[in-house]
Amino acid sequence: MKKFVLFSTLLALYCADASARKNSPERAVVYLVNGVVIRGQIVEDIPGETLKVVEDLGDTIAYQYELIQSVYLPKSREARVINPAADMKTRMTAAQIAAQKRATDNVTGYLPKSKGYMGIIEANVGYGLTEKSAGSEMGAGRLQATLINGYKFNPYFYLGLGTGVNYYLSHENNLSVPLYGHMRVDFMDQNTTPYLALNLGANVAVKDQSTNFNGLLAEVALGVSFRVSDLNCVYLGLCYAKNKMELSGGTSYWEKSTGMNFVLIKVGFTF
Repeated sequence: MKKFVLFSTLLALYCADASARKNSPERAVVYLVNGVVIRGQIVEDIPGETLKVVEDLGDTIAYQYELIQSVYLPKSREARVINPAADMKTRMTAAQIAAQKRATDNVTGYLPKSKGYMGIIEANVGYGLTEKSAGSEMGAGRLQATLINGYKFNPYFYLGLGTGVNYYLSHENNLSVPLYGHMRVDFMDQNTTPYLALNLGANVAVKDQSTNFNGLLAEVALGVSFRVSDLNCVYLGLCYAKNKMELSGGTSYWEKSTGMNFVLIKVGFTF
């Protein structure tokens, strides 16, 4: 029942975000006649008069048509020349706009959002580094699925909160729920970039057994992110993780806490 409730919650969050994105204003690049380039979302277009844009930096500005040379819409790959009478040094045809955008964005023409909400769906698979504890070998494989919701402050820095499910392959109590803070740093503002991610929080065992993954969790990951659309990236990373493990049992009751180290491969998708 707990698994079903958790899965339903994660699915509902994802569907709600997808619906909001579908109905959101289209993103655009606005080229002014003075050479300035504006990136943001078009929220109002009065033909021949004004074009209102919510810029990535947060400002909302209505530009007079006479100040606009052209507009590029990356989602539909459409380019519109607004003011053909602009000075020849700044005027570009639709084909030239598209060519310039492809050249500046690694030939893809993607226009990523520089700040705002970002979600991450992640799947991990790995193996626990063997430790001796209470006289036995304590190696274990681990599978994990998580959802992270957070805020992108700029093209490089992101903070979020994550939860999901851990499944341990060779332990009596093989399920736990992680709750953690997530920090991510992209090293370049490019369609392909290396990244560093840190997780810090706690595991909560689903039920109490002689072996429980309860307590502190800490993870550090390095990998590469690949942009596949204006809003989405896929990434692959290598992670080192440390989980607290509680042990109890024996002919006379005893308890002991130890650390379990994991090496993980991470695959993720941002939205």
